[in-house]
Amino acid sequence: MQNTGSERRWLLLWLLMTSLVVYGSLYPFQWRPEPLPWQTLLVVPRHISRSDIIGNLALFIPYGFCGLLALGRPRLPVIVLLVGSGTLLALALQTLQLSVFGRTAALYDAAWNTAGIASGLLLALPARNWLTGRGPMAIQPERLTALLVVLAWLASEWLPWVPSLDWQHVKDNLRPLLQGFAHLSSLQILAAALGPLLAGEALIVALGSAGVLGLLPLSGLLLAGKAVIVGQTLNSSVLLGVAAGTGLALAGTALAPTPRRLLLILLLAASMAGLAVLPIDPYTARLSADWVPFAGLLRGDMLINAQSLAGRLLLYFGLLWLLRLQRAPLLPAGIALALWLLVLELVQVLLPGQRADITEPLWALLCAMALALLPSTPERVSPQASSRRDY
Repeated sequence: MQNTGSERRWLLLWLLMTSLVVYGSLYPFQWRPEPLPWQTLLVVPRHISRSDIIGNLALFIPYGFCGLLALGRPRLPVIVLLVGSGTLLALALQTLQLSVFGRTAALYDAAWNTAGIASGLLLALPARNWLTGRGPMAIQPERLTALLVVLAWLASEWLPWVPSLDWQHVKDNLRPLLQGFAHLSSLQILAAALGPLLAGEALIVALGSAGVLGLLPLSGLLLAGKAVIVGQTLNSSVLLGVAAGTGLALAGTALAPTPRRLLLILLLAASMAGLAVLPIDPYTARLSADWVPFAGLLRGDMLINAQSLAGRLLLYFGLLWLLRLQRAPLLPAGIALALWLLVLELVQVLLPGQRADITEPLWALLCAMALALLPSTPERVSPQASSRRDY
């Protein structure tokens, strides 16, 4: 990396992500009176869900990615150390799960964990050159971060990233859209519109004011992907939301960068409140809050949870990125966002039908930490250049 300080920050993030892996693997920490026999590890079920595979892969991708960036140059001993230690950690966690109530221990999970480590290493190799400004793929730091925002938007909307060209599958994904506009959801329209707004601003930062035109083919590509990706559907609310967000992003180029970004920051903060507390149904029972960190993510369908989390992380990261563009100090911005989310969670405690989750402020702080690891370029734009560039 560029300097020892940067490696230390990546090391801190690597240790933090490893702690979350251990936490998630052993939750809810309810130990069996008698551990399951070790032969349980060798059992392979007849059907393994895609969400389980993707979950086991994604769980260890940060281990390989952050580990390589933390330990310096990608030498063979470093790669062997990361793959070996990560595999041993995965095997140890699966063995411990034999004693954890409600968890399923299996060696095939550890195999997918190892594949996740390898995927993280492969992603870290080009990322290291980009972050250090080396090699033919070097990009100006702030433009790189902007492109990452665009990729994060597509990735969050396409989770679990598994396409299927089976015609029946495509028809099933499009069936909600073919039902027309009878069941529109204002909240779903709002949620779908925020991604294009962020991506449009990111394209302006990366490519200049004309770059926002790239949002048109990207939005079309996004909608087409929802028709073929497993676990996705395309309905009229998503279609209207993406169209509205794309249109507003294009119209927003009429404003100067600073007021446009400030409006977008306010819109994101207000949208977080709306998505958190609406709809309010007084006839719905109150739900118990999740005061144990990450408990909500580990309960229920993992794919649905991951899709919801990906959308929220995009909003948190995007808002902090916009604040950094406006030269706001990142640490106070992250703390302010975490406090705002904490207020929203406390409001949810009082509302029927809403489940408060203490993890949301923690996600905001993790997003601030991740953004701090991405280099930024101070904007020093002369009056003459400001007429030619829009960032």
